[in-house]
Amino acid sequence: MENVDNKKLLINYISPSVYQMISDKETYEEAIQSLNNIYVQPNNEVFARHKLATCRQEQGQSVDAFLQKLRSLSKDCNFKAVTAEQHRDESIRDAFITGIASNSIRKRLLEKTDLKLKDAFEEARVLEHAYQHSLLYESQSETTSGATTNAVREHPADPVAPQLPDLRASINSTQTRQEVSAISIKCYFCGRGRHPRNECPAREATCNQCGKKGHFQRSCKSRKSTAFALATLHSLGLGKSTSLILLNGVPLKALIDTGSCESYVAARVARNHKWPIKTSVDRIFMASTHLSRVTEGHIFATIQLKDET
Repeated sequence: MENVDNKKLLINYISPSVYQMISDKETYEEAIQSLNNIYVQPNNEVFARHKLATCRQEQGQSVDAFLQKLRSLSKDCNFKAVTAEQHRDESIRDAFITGIASNSIRKRLLEKTDLKLKDAFEEARVLEHAYQHSLLYESQSETTSGATTNAVREHPADPVAPQLPDLRASINSTQTRQEVSAISIKCYFCGRGRHPRNECPAREATCNQCGKKGHFQRSCKSRKSTAFALATLHSLGLGKSTSLILLNGVPLKALIDTGSCESYVAARVARNHKWPIKTSVDRIFMASTHLSRVTEGHIFATIQLKDET
């Protein structure tokens, strides 16, 4: 048995794809070392100690089973005889990584399988400075975005805007300054406190309002500009355009649109007066295709405007 070639025996028990990884190794020991480097993942001492420190007894778990679990977790912690100063540094290192506020920095620190307190601090400080510098670049970009947002509020992208010549005058200057101040200290994408873009919880989110990726619905600019345009249009433009009509004998206020061949009534009005609603689907487009609404059905009714029916 002393003359047995262990490398040849090993080759007989591995697949061709694995053999390609050790085909250039001269000895059995070199082949085993190469396979260990590929398949045996080193333990992360810092994370193992974090798991041990945060392990809690589960519901219904006996103290014997809990102690056995703690002993099992401790095997990956690489405990060894150290001085009091080394033990202190290791404890501070573990607390430093656990308590650091930035998840991105913690993730980078946990990439190291063996990390000293000094190295952890130096790398965290470098990463923190890098994020702060990156934030300055993002702040400049977001400031430009904020100015664009204010412009949209004053001049909505919707073609309805030209019909509102006194729109600017309707915005109180004090309120505008307060809005700009609030924008400057909040994230434009999630609405929370300012933070780096790569740490924003809305970075991968999809907006329920516009369907675009990268922001929450509450921070959606399309909804705000549209709502502002509609509210202003209603307050400034519609007041003088309505007329009193009789719909099936019921007095209602109606907006006269001489360019439309169809008439629409709110569904709640039809339900309140128990008018039969026939099932159908149609889409109502306002001045722009950006503003539309799907109907719930249609009714048959008699419309009387003054003496015309």
